[in-house]
Amino acid sequence: MGNGDPPLRLTALCLAAHTDLSTGRGCADVDRIARECGLVPEALFPALDQLVTFLASWTMALASGDLQWELLPTANQDQRATDRFDAGVNPER
Repeated sequence: MGNGDPPLRLTALCLAAHTDLSTGRGCADVDRIARECGLVPEALFPALDQLVTFLASWTMALASGDLQWELLPTANQDQRATDRFDAGVNPER
């Protein structure tokens, strides 16, 4: 992620703080996560889509309003960032 978009960096930090490190998975109310990231819920979803070097997956449970995610293992995060850089994609956007 580099020193790019501060809301993206804050979103990654927030998700990491709410992740069970033994499983790499997290679950929290979508409104709470958006609020902690300084975003409205509608802006959170595009931010999650941009975290491809950080998240293996994410989904929102419509019935409960919970956001569920899984972090990539650290080695995979580094490899995806390298692959995006090598492909000429700016990982900070």
